Amino acid sequence: MTSLGSRELADILGATKQAGRELVLKGSVLPETLARVQQPIGDLETVAKVVNMFWQTCIDDGITPKVFNEQARIPHPHSLEDYLILLRLAFLAKSAGAAKAVVQFEFTGPVTGDCHIVVDNGTIQTGMGKASLPNVIVRAPFDLWLDIISGKANAVQMFMEGKCSFEGDLSALMKMGQWFGLSPSKSGVD
Repeated sequence: MTSLGSRELADILGATKQAGRELVLKGSVLPETLARVQQPIGDLETVAKVVNMFWQTCIDDGITPKVFNEQARIPHPHSLEDYLILLRLAFLAKSAGAAKAVVQFEFTGPVTGDCHIVVDNGTIQTGMGKASLPNVIVRAPFDLWLDIISGKANAVQMFMEGKCSFEGDLSALMKMGQWFGLSPSKSGVD
């Protein structure tokens, strides 16, 4: 089974809302709406983890799902495994194009450990532990890095202040904004 992408999940959720509207207004659900609701969702364990991260983020931040969506938030992972799931789902293959890079993350703080991504010609692989021959190594407190990628903190400012560091190919680090659709104005990653 393949992992459910964020666009597919958004389509299913949108279709579910549409089905509710149709049921209330027309007393039935259109066949095309029902087909969108019933599309295969892939790896149920991954979907459950993402949904749980979504709800926990809403609870932790004291916001509704509507506010979460309006503010274009991302679910807050509480483990390296969940972080890697989000990276796989957020990866934009077309934007990555022919890029090739190995990015190593070395996290400290409440979530400590190493993980990495390998971007290669529009594909992404993720892994726990150290990567062999990374192009760039990012060292940061886990929560600070999440603030950077979610746009709550400016990457350039955090690096300049020494709150996080990198070693290696700066251009690979800067391209991450494109690979994951991060807003350069918010995160400073791009």
